[in-house]
Amino acid sequence: MLLLVAACGGNDGPSVPTPTPVGSSEGQRLFVTKGCAACHGSMAKGSAIAPGLFEHSANQITPRSVRV
Repeated sequence: MLLLVAACGGNDGPSVPTPTPVGSSEGQRLFVTKGCAACHGSMAKGSAIAPGLFEHSANQITPRSVRV
């Protein structure tokens, strides 16, 4: 029963801000200049060596999973 209560806790974590055109264009610039597109593809749909990123939400991407 304790596990059920813990699993239903009310903390959803930090909220994710709504994307803005400026934030989106800056994100695209960083995606290309930091080399992410080289493995994940220019449209972030994935490649033979790296997964696509569209199936991930912002709260699933951790600092440990991002290398710059």
